[in-house]
Amino acid sequence: MRHKLLFVEDNDYKRNKVSDHLSSNFPNLDFIEARSYTSGVQAMDSHDFEIMLLDISLPTFDKTPVESGGRFRTFGGRELARRAIKMTGASFIIFITQYKSFSDRGNSYSFDDLVQQLEIDCGPSFGGAIFFDGSLSSWKDKLTSAIRKHVA
Repeated sequence: MRHKLLFVEDNDYKRNKVSDHLSSNFPNLDFIEARSYTSGVQAMDSHDFEIMLLDISLPTFDKTPVESGGRFRTFGGRELARRAIKMTGASFIIFITQYKSFSDRGNSYSFDDLVQQLEIDCGPSFGGAIFFDGSLSSWKDKLTSAIRKHVA
């Protein structure tokens, strides 16, 4: 059985590492990549995804050599998750970030604080949150485990 995943990530290095891992370990997984909040919304509007893998912090628009991507959304992935839940209510959502803390509008959150909030926000759609460190393999194990829970 084929499974469809939306992967939204603006960092080229992280996106390539994660995409390589997905391709190598999940041959039954078809995934579409988006690079910003807006391209994530466009993908959600034109496809049905069983699984979403979302960076937590995203630019509003895709970055180009001459464009910065517009307003930086500290919780862009969280906003996409809320939209997906409202639209379909059925997506399995996994978050991945390389930040240990987040600040927005004068409020600061640790990774663990944010994970607790994402779990509440997403309810049964919450598939986990992964801290990405390209020099370690632990993120791969966590991502593999999270996806296998859903596609097994």
